[in-house]
Amino acid sequence: MLALKHFSRFKDLTWLLIKYGRSDIVKQMGGEIPVSDTPQSVVVAQELTADLQKLGPTFIKLGQMLSSQVEFLSPSDQESLSKLEDNVEGFPFEEIEKIVTTELGVKLKDAFLEFEREPLAAASLSQVHKAVLHSGRVVAVKVQRPGIKEKVIEDLNFLQQVAKFFDKNKLFPKHYYWEDKIKSLRTALLNELDFLKEANNLTIFAANMKEFEWLTVPLPVKDYTTARVLTMEYVSSRKITTLHPLIKMDLDGDKLSEELFNAYLKQIFIDGFVHIDPHPGNVYLTDSNQIVLLDLGMVERIPPQMQQDLLKILLALSEGKGEEVAELVIKMGHREENFQPYKFREEIADIIVQNQNLNLQDYAVGKLLLNIARCAAQNELHLPQKFTTLGKTLLNLDRITKVLSPTLNPNAFIQNNVADLLRRRMNSILTEGTFTNLLLEVSDLALHLPAKINAFLELLSKNEFKLHIQTLDEARLMRGFEKIANRIAFGMILAALIIGSTLLMSHDTTFKLFGYPGLAILFFMGASIGGLLFLFNIIINDRKSKE
Repeated sequence: MLALKHFSRFKDLTWLLIKYGRSDIVKQMGGEIPVSDTPQSVVVAQELTADLQKLGPTFIKLGQMLSSQVEFLSPSDQESLSKLEDNVEGFPFEEIEKIVTTELGVKLKDAFLEFEREPLAAASLSQVHKAVLHSGRVVAVKVQRPGIKEKVIEDLNFLQQVAKFFDKNKLFPKHYYWEDKIKSLRTALLNELDFLKEANNLTIFAANMKEFEWLTVPLPVKDYTTARVLTMEYVSSRKITTLHPLIKMDLDGDKLSEELFNAYLKQIFIDGFVHIDPHPGNVYLTDSNQIVLLDLGMVERIPPQMQQDLLKILLALSEGKGEEVAELVIKMGHREENFQPYKFREEIADIIVQNQNLNLQDYAVGKLLLNIARCAAQNELHLPQKFTTLGKTLLNLDRITKVLSPTLNPNAFIQNNVADLLRRRMNSILTEGTFTNLLLEVSDLALHLPAKINAFLELLSKNEFKLHIQTLDEARLMRGFEKIANRIAFGMILAALIIGSTLLMSHDTTFKLFGYPGLAILFFMGASIGGLLFLFNIIINDRKSKE
């Protein structure tokens, strides 16, 4: 039962479901359905993104999350949702001043020498202002919208109820796992609303990316950062996707795109800590032509085994090895009841072949991974959420690198860099701590090995060494086979008696029993008595076997 405070959101969701062709779900949810003249047919994907933007930050983030859910989205809807951004109007400066003062514990003028009233950018969760510290350091101050956390939590609670209803009433196939999806959304959104976590992410990424000369991450100013206010270095920059063609001509696009692609490969396969939201609104170009990554609240940790499997998949993809890709994906996923491995392998091979025939401008690693995930879902192979999330991440990355360098060949780039990735991955695994653990294990073995060898040799010298091998009880096994053979033979005899009595029934003779041919009746009675004795014998012997 939905709470009264959720009625407005229920109405909004109902309208969306009706408009986009799922009014059947609404009817099963009970209550009145608002009258709508909107046809219950799928509309263009761009209209869906606009509708989600009107519903606010929770639904915008829901749309972004759904862009990686290939099980039920068409490619056009998926691509449109992956571009979903949340540029909205800013909120009043008086609210900014109130929040910053409350969070930092000092007045705005005491904390900052200058603080611009007009925002640099405004989004549904926060907005950013340029400011100057008393030390003269220029910074960007990200301030959370007033009351946004409470609103987001309320929306998440509503969506959790809806997801539970969907799963309980099986309105979607069982492998959609709506409750799990909303739980993942809750974790991601609440992490993004904690600016202390984002500040920590900035510090980690700045350290991880320092080897890349043409890429930068602004560092946070910790003394001016709280859960609702994030102060970081100000970097004068422009969106990569809005660059004028004349400016692009002066850029070394190949070098920049390779640097960015290489940085994300390092995040995925070496660091295991990935910025999963590199859409055009978060990737800028500085005045000195460096790429700057912004808005690092959405991250994903990749466990070592998945890193290894993903690296193998990317290498197999770059070499066009469809069968190897299929086997690796099957190993990574969870097979549902109706999974058909042969059909899945054939479809993956077709995807790889089609991909090999694409023009360079149309080739996209992220889209390929999402197509593989869609094929897996359609064949009831449940892949980890991290797989589709990384597919969406690489899809956004493909768009940015294509803007910088339309001729970048991801296949060739992966093949040329895989050896270096493997070497660096081995170096990251074989750390000082790993060697220390290995030395401790070796030292432990060296200390106890002589005593164990002495004990073994002593047993041998005294002829007391015993080797226990557990095997099948052959005698018992043979008795079982004999019992089965006897029962089969007896059953065949009974069947022959029954068939014989049936055939004799058609022959009229002077010997009669109960008005029927006597020999046929004798055969039938023999079969009946034998069948009963056979049944009693089975019951008695089975009971003895159990005892």
